[in-house]
This record gives sequence, C-alpha cells and structure tokens, in this order.
Amino acid sequence: MPRATSLQSTQLFYPLDWEKSPFFYTEEHAFKLRGTPAIGAYVTDNVFAHSALFTTVVPQPAGASPQVIPGALAQNESGLHASNNLVGVNAMNELSSCDFDGDGFPDTFLATGQTWWYSSGGDKPWVYLNTSKKRRVEVTLGFFDGDNRCDVLADGIIYPGGTSRNSLGIRPRLAVVS
Repeated sequence: MPRATSLQSTQLFYPLDWEKSPFFYTEEHAFKLRGTPAIGAYVTDNVFAHSALFTTVVPQPAGASPQVIPGALAQNESGLHASNNLVGVNAMNELSSCDFDGDGFPDTFLATGQTWWYSSGGDKPWVYLNTSKKRRVEVTLGFFDGDNRCDVLADGIIYPGGTSRNSLGIRPRLAVVS
C-alpha cells in the first residue's frame, strides 16, 4: 500500500487516475501534485487516515499562531480533482485473519470501506480482493464454498475468496442459511 506520493505534473501528458488505495500514513500529505497537469489528476475512491482531505488552518486566540492540520491531498497549482474519498479512516485497527490464499496459514484481512485486501501471513504485500463499501464489522469471514480459501459473507452474499469470482471463475451467490 502506498505510503505517500509526490508527482511533478509537467511529466503528465495523459490523465492520472489514483483510485481505490488506502493511505494510513499521516505525517505528511498522502498525495501531492506539483504543477498543473495537461489533462488532470483524478484521486477517487481512496481511503485516508488524515482528518481532512485538504490542509485545514485553525485560527487560535490573538497572538497565537494558527494550527495547521495537513490534509491527505495537496497541490501547488491546479488540476487535482478529488471525489468519493474517505477521510478519518484507519482500518488497520480493524484487521482480521483467515486463509485467503489456501496455503493453510492465516492471512490478514483489511476492509477499508472502499476495498478489501489481504496480506499472506500478515507480512507479505497486500493483495486486492474486491471493491466494497463494507467495513470489517459488516462482513463475516469463513469457509463457505468448500475450496479451502476464505470467503467473505456480506448482506447474505458469499464472495468466494473475497473476490467477485473465485479461482474457478464462480461468481458471488446468495448464502443459504440453515
């Protein structure tokens, strides 16, 4: 998962689309656009732990310096277009375990409110599973389809392997509760 990104926009002759990524690093801006891109930079459907999308300046009593709270996004000119991003979300506090890759060992599951991810063994790179607004408390993890890979149950629908299709190409289906 990206920690922070800075981009010099004079290098862009095509639109930049940065989407469906979680950013949990808050010491600086998660995304900073320097310059004005020829077409635009589009930041959509991401999740930021920052408390605000753009930098906020909070006035203080007379004589005191204003408090500056860095936002998730920054630009020094124009061309940054942001939509449908979540702020103030650190889903790293809501992790669960289940074996998504079928190796017999628990993997770490992350539901950001925009996307689902897993990390094999909890110490490997994050692997994208699915696009979903569901957070961890809104889903159930388990082995529902018999393929020895963890599935995600949300709103009565089983997502095989947590994805929109499992390894055999089977699509999500309604759960049968007995």
